[in-house]
This record gives sequence, structure tokens and C-alpha cells, in this order.
Amino acid sequence: MNVFFKQTKTGFEWLKTSEEAIKSEYFEGSVDDFAAFYEKESAVSNTVMVASGLETILRFFSFSAKEKRHIEKAVPFMLEEDVITDIDDLHLVTHKVSDNQLGVLGIEKSRMEASIDALVEKGITPNYYLPSIQMLPESEADWLIVYSEGEYLIKTNDKRLAIDSEGLAVCIHALTDGFSEIPTSIDVIVFADADETQVSKEMPEALKPAVNLKKTDYGQFLQSEFKQATQWNLLTGTFNLSADWMERLKPWRWVLAGLALVYCVDYGLTSMQAHEYQKQTKVIKQQTDALFRQVVPRGAIVDHKRQLNKLLKNVNDSDQTGFSQMVGKVEPIFKANVLDMNSIQYDRNKGELRLDCVVADFATLEKMMESLKAIKLKPEIQNSTQQEDKLRVRLKVES
Repeated sequence: MNVFFKQTKTGFEWLKTSEEAIKSEYFEGSVDDFAAFYEKESAVSNTVMVASGLETILRFFSFSAKEKRHIEKAVPFMLEEDVITDIDDLHLVTHKVSDNQLGVLGIEKSRMEASIDALVEKGITPNYYLPSIQMLPESEADWLIVYSEGEYLIKTNDKRLAIDSEGLAVCIHALTDGFSEIPTSIDVIVFADADETQVSKEMPEALKPAVNLKKTDYGQFLQSEFKQATQWNLLTGTFNLSADWMERLKPWRWVLAGLALVYCVDYGLTSMQAHEYQKQTKVIKQQTDALFRQVVPRGAIVDHKRQLNKLLKNVNDSDQTGFSQMVGKVEPIFKANVLDMNSIQYDRNKGELRLDCVVADFATLEKMMESLKAIKLKPEIQNSTQQEDKLRVRLKVES
């Protein structure tokens, strides 16, 4: 949503509209009324102040390739002959229309200062101040005239003029060379029934046959011409409100720079600490895995604590005395013959020990079997497989 407004003799007139809006909403009141409206409207994209064509001066200057470098510096001197006001009292905005033509827009600084100061004081910050003389649509007619509240904006093939009702006849007399060169078609745009009546009354009779009168919504008219007119924004230089904020922040620039530096250093140190913690965590995990493998040589490691608790529970649930006695008997034999113990289980109901182990060869296995039988145990080979140059055995030992 965009808000367009202008200052009047008694206060402000404003409207809100958008590209999707069918009709604009209109308001008027004091600067306090405008501020109250502005505070409630949270969805405003652009706040646009519209300068009357009678308040601005617009000129176009052509220049050669040699003059291109210095043309902008020469503008005040070139414009001085066309204005009554002291050139230093004007705020000038330039826009390069083509490679060899420069447009110059001027407005009194005091008028801008008074308007903007009153708005900023109330918390209203316009981001565009656009001249109505540059918010004219394209037209296939020879002339385009836009009328609103006693002001005529006239666009011909090579001119853009703003004139009040009193000066209309004289202006048209000059443009038509005493009515000898009357345009064949004139598009006239108005925004209210009263404007239509006024134009019909004030338009010279010689031009009326060529007039094509059109009435449209003022807000939609401004919305449609808004984008192309932004290149003529008067809020530049000392009137650039964003630059004004930067100027206010200037005394604090070193404080802000210091805070930014502290933040960057703190972020760097925190990142380094986080990286170091990751390295330490990785080392601790490797050490934990190594310790876990001493108890559980094979199988996936999912949760160290839960897996160890499960093993301990199995041991606690078994016959402690029978298991201890059995292990005490076979430990010396296993220690002398077994290269690697994959698993050991004890069945308390049957009083038997089941082992999954690795021995050097079959001769060692037979030796271990004889040793177990010698201590009154009953060993039984359940399975054996060759594992490279060693022998993997699953053995059952009964008491």
C-alpha cells in the first residue's frame, strides 16, 4: 500500500491506494490527524509527498560530448536566467534523459524545509517527494492536459508546463502561436465532476473541438505514474532523510565499530572453543569405544551404558556360585590355549558353559579338551570353522 499526500493552506490532504485497489481512500486534516493515521497504518510501503507543478521549475538542456563532463556544474548558471528567485535558494535535482540531454528540476529550499520538518517532528518520514509535473502518463494525442484544483499540467511534444486557471488562456495563446497552430487532438484528464465543469468553462473555444475529456480516480492516477516518476525524487542531498540518519549516527561510529569488533572477536573465540570441544568429544568417544570393546569384542555399539547394563543384568540373574566355580576351574586351561574369546554364556538350569573362542589349531583344541576332562568336566564341540590360519570353536562344557 502507498500513501500519497500534499500540503494545503489549512493542513494536509492524503490518500491510500495500491495496484490492486479498485478505488482510493481519501482523507484530509491537520498534521496531527495525518500523524495519527500514519501511526495506525502498518502496511505502508511508500510514503510519497506530491509537489505541485506551480511550486517547481523544470528545464531540459542539451549538451555536446565535450560539455558532458561539466554540464551538471554549469546547471545553476544555465538556469539562473529562467528564475526570479536567487539560484542558491533552490534545491536542484538533475536526471539524464538521454546521452545528450539533461533534465533539471528545482524547488525552493525553504518550502521543502518547512514541509519536511513538520512531518519528521510528528514521526512521518516520506521516502519520496515527487513533482506532479513529472507524473504525467503517455498519450497518443498531440497534447495532454491534467487538471486538478485550479492547476493545469500541460505536456506537448517538447514541453511540460504548469499553469493556474488565470494564466491558461495566455499560456495556450503562446503555445499555439496566437491560435494559428492548434493541435488536432488533446487528451484532458480530470478527477471530479466539478473539475470537468471548470475545464469546460475555462478551455478556449478554439481548442474545444480537439478535446477528449477523461475522468479517472486521482489515487489510481498517481499509483500508475509513481514508479516512472521516482527518478525525479526531490529527497536528495541535504534532504535525503536516510543520509540524515547516517549523519546522526556519525558521532557514534567508533562506539558502533568497537561493539562490532567485540562481537566478531567473541564469535571467533566461541567458534574456536566449539571446534575444540568437538575434537575432545571425538577423542573421548574413541576411548569409550576402546574400553567397551574390552568387554564386548564384537557387535555394533549403539548405547554404551544400556548395553553394559544389559550384560550386568544377565550376570546378576545367573547362578553366581555355579558360574564362579565353573569359571575358576576352566580359566587356567582357557588362558593356556585360547587366543581370543568371542563370547561366554552360562546356563544355570543345565549347569553348563557355552563358549565361542579361537584356538591356534585342532591339536590345541584336542589338548584343551583333554585338560577339561581331566578336571571332571564334560566338553563337547558343537561347531568348528577354519578362520584363516586359526580355528574358531563353539564349545559346550558341562559340570
